[in-house]
Amino acid sequence: MTPPDAAAVPPTRTLHLSALLLLISIRAGCGAGFQRFRVTPESVEVMEGADVFLRCVVENQQGKAQWTKDGFALGFERQVPGYPRYTYSGDPALGEHHLVISGITITEDGEYQCQVGPTQTNPPIWAAANVTVLVPPKSVEFSGWRDGSVVEVVAGATLTLECLVKDARPAPSVWWYRDGLQLDQGQVEERVEVSPLARRWNVRSRFVVRAKAEDDGKLYTCEADHPALRGTSDPLLASITLSVLHEPGRPSISGYRTGEVLVAGERRTLVCRVSGGNPRPWLTWHRRGLLLDDTTTADAAGVINTHQLTATAADDGAVYECRVNSDLLQQPLLANVSLTVYYVPSFVTLTGPTQVEEGAPISLTCETSKSNPPASLLWKVQGETVTGSPETVVRVSAGGWVTTSHLTHYRVRSRKVTEVVVECRAMNPAIEQVVSKTRIISVTKPAGPPRLEGDLGDSYLAGTTLDLACSSVGGHPPPTIRIYKEEEEVATEVVREMNVTRGRAKLRLTPADNGAKVTCEVTTLGSTSPPLTASARLSVHFAPWEVTGLVLPATVEEGAIVTLSCESSTSIPASNITWTSDGITIDSATITTTKAAFGGTTTRSEVQLRATAGDNGKKFLCEADNGLAPPVHTSLTLHVLHAPVWVSKPPPEVDAHEGSDLVVTVSATANPGPLRYWWRRGEETLMGTGQELQLGPVTRHNSGHYFVSAYSQRGAVNASFYLNVQYGPEKVQTVDRVTVDDGGRVSTQCSATGNPVPHLTWSREPTYNHNSSGTTLASGVGVARLMIESASRTDTGVYLCHARNIVASASPARTYVVVSQEVTAATDVPEQRGSWAAVGGSGRLVCHVRAAPPPTFVWSSQSGLILLNSDKYTIHEPKLLDGLVLWSSVLEVRDIIPRDYTLYHCTAHNPLGTDSVAVTLSPPSRPHPPINFTVSKVTAGEVWLTWLPGLNGGAPSGYTLKYKASGSPVYQYVEVSGGGARSARVSGLSAATEYTAAIQASNDHGRSHFVSLSFFTLLGKSSLSSSVFLSHHLP
Repeated sequence: MTPPDAAAVPPTRTLHLSALLLLISIRAGCGAGFQRFRVTPESVEVMEGADVFLRCVVENQQGKAQWTKDGFALGFERQVPGYPRYTYSGDPALGEHHLVISGITITEDGEYQCQVGPTQTNPPIWAAANVTVLVPPKSVEFSGWRDGSVVEVVAGATLTLECLVKDARPAPSVWWYRDGLQLDQGQVEERVEVSPLARRWNVRSRFVVRAKAEDDGKLYTCEADHPALRGTSDPLLASITLSVLHEPGRPSISGYRTGEVLVAGERRTLVCRVSGGNPRPWLTWHRRGLLLDDTTTADAAGVINTHQLTATAADDGAVYECRVNSDLLQQPLLANVSLTVYYVPSFVTLTGPTQVEEGAPISLTCETSKSNPPASLLWKVQGETVTGSPETVVRVSAGGWVTTSHLTHYRVRSRKVTEVVVECRAMNPAIEQVVSKTRIISVTKPAGPPRLEGDLGDSYLAGTTLDLACSSVGGHPPPTIRIYKEEEEVATEVVREMNVTRGRAKLRLTPADNGAKVTCEVTTLGSTSPPLTASARLSVHFAPWEVTGLVLPATVEEGAIVTLSCESSTSIPASNITWTSDGITIDSATITTTKAAFGGTTTRSEVQLRATAGDNGKKFLCEADNGLAPPVHTSLTLHVLHAPVWVSKPPPEVDAHEGSDLVVTVSATANPGPLRYWWRRGEETLMGTGQELQLGPVTRHNSGHYFVSAYSQRGAVNASFYLNVQYGPEKVQTVDRVTVDDGGRVSTQCSATGNPVPHLTWSREPTYNHNSSGTTLASGVGVARLMIESASRTDTGVYLCHARNIVASASPARTYVVVSQEVTAATDVPEQRGSWAAVGGSGRLVCHVRAAPPPTFVWSSQSGLILLNSDKYTIHEPKLLDGLVLWSSVLEVRDIIPRDYTLYHCTAHNPLGTDSVAVTLSPPSRPHPPINFTVSKVTAGEVWLTWLPGLNGGAPSGYTLKYKASGSPVYQYVEVSGGGARSARVSGLSAATEYTAAIQASNDHGRSHFVSLSFFTLLGKSSLSSSVFLSHHLP
């Protein structure tokens, strides 16, 4: 097909250019070596946007070469002016003038000429090629339907399918297919139309379909054919599917043919099938108008409904109908089959007696349920075939036959027979199957008279269970035994052993059963004789189940007579009654007995008492017992009217600690109440709260005599007590200081007051050379005197006077005892060894001595130079450190230079002697390890660790503590800041676990090595988390 714009090149301009070139050629004439084309351009078809390469090679080129498009000259320059996508390619020296168009557009198709101009000796030459730009169609669509639509059409109707292929260049073609098979193009009508898009074309194609049933479900496809689409794997097409509405065909049934014989129980599958039909029909099975199955399925051949049946007697003559229904059908299409079924009787019935008396005749009737064909009957008695009456066969209206036979006046020939087995058998001649019914007829015989077993003349205890037994010999069938108590039947278990039938019953005895009649009754099933019986009366002993009591009068005056009475319920034998109160038995009771219910006896007991105040509210226990069960009892309480009496009152003297909350409690009783209390101190009435006197925090001023009265409308009672308020030691007094010469005598007194008078003891505070703080040196009550004969310097110390009594202990009073002594160096003080200081800083040297009277100090250098206060040195005033004899002197060295690191001498003097101490000033160094690292306390989850700094090295600024559980490779680390720290508490430990702990000291100059210890935590509950608590002690 040629598009309308195939001749797009104007011819006029081309003719003028050709004439000009021809004229030039004529003038030039002919000569050797004319220019000619070695390669000429070839026409091409390209997709829009592709690159175009038109080849042109000129041999023996003389004139200038250029290209034209549709007669318009593009010029001689290799980069075509005004056409940035146009270039001339190749080597001009070799005559190569190829035209390259990059990204060609739809407007650039047409005729292109490679032209070489003339010269004096050569005529012009040119060669042309067409460039066709291909634009594939954008879409293919059905008019009125979307791609993939299902189009409904009634069979026999005409349907016009119209397909539109849009926006192609050149105009495309259209192909039609039916289920992949190409249709005859002669039946296709096509029309080319101008596209709204420039230089493009649409094609509208139509195909007419006359719908037939076989077109149902067929796929109609419209496919675009275009040069730009050829060779692609994805064709441009659109499709619709026809849905042709048509009626289904006639149904057919397979699986059974009318007239076949089925045997009951036989299984058959009935298949109803129909072909065609749109919409798809549905099939249903019916039997006698009732729906059986509506499960419809489809296969390649059509629609089916498969129904499985098991033939039964009810199916004999039944019509199974298949119905085909469709929305296009006014009435369903039908097909059916009628079944023939052979079957045996489903059951046989036997009517007649189930038991007969010995010697009586037997008559029975046997009848079958319906059968096809009719069944025959056979009688068997005791396994032997016998002849019955002729059979009767009757046709049943619902189908089948019923057969009946009679067995009359049959007599049992043996007297030993106790039962007769009769069987009636029904047999269908067409089916090898027998249906039978059996009846067992019992031959009855009378049973022997009953006998109550055991000695029912004995006495039995109420509350126990009596086993009753009654037996009877013989009888068939075994007789029924029932046991009665009076008119009430007792649950009875009956067993048959050999030829004896025995009934057993259990009877829970009560007092009401005393004298009750027990009867055993024997009856034989089917016997017309009256029941046989045997009976006896019961004797039952029982204990009293309650006792009742009474107090007369209910309220009694103190000193009057009151009567207590008590009566038991009936019992056999009679009950004994006893009286007790507060665990004491009362013997003066009067006893009477009376006949009572159930043939028993009641017992009555009375006791008379003279009432006292102490009897008010007192309980008396009455107990009845006849030895057969635990005693029963009741309690009686006396209500005695009396004046107040004390229940509890204070002792003559009440001791109380000063400051404690004192509550004095009394208790009295009176009847009737109310009872009131009156508290007094001398003539002063106190605010008591009933039975309590609350004095709050008492002081010594509360001491004195107190009175209390309890009174009611019937009188009063009084009581008194002395309140003794006790307090702890006070005014513990002794001298502050005692000074004595060596060998002298010390005598000092300590005194204190308190209630009771305190106990005084003297002891001594421990010192660096004395540790006897627990030793009592002197004691006394109220006063204690401390005596030291021939005192020596070792007796110098702090002496404590302790005062204590049952209330408290007072803080000890101190007496400083100083025994005169010469000067001695205090080598036990850690700071005595020296000090550390950096260059440029200040050093502090401390000298410690012991002396009494006080010493004087002189500092000198290692060379013996006496040091005095100056800009370089400061000597501080001596200080008494322990209040006794320990003195210190401090030399401060400022602006330290290296030669200041030397030994310094401290000389102390008093009237009794002189001593010297050498102290070293050293440069800073790392600390030594802590000393005395130990556990001071341990629990299940915590440990307290203590230590002292090692003073042989530099001063510590802090400590590193680490710990871990035994067996663990990992330590927990804790940094303890401050050189003054002396202890730490670690928590969060596990109970009953061994731990290792270690500590090191550190300062700016380094760390000491670790010192370690091990410990065990105690059993108990551990803490939830680990933490460290620090305790500091500064020197």
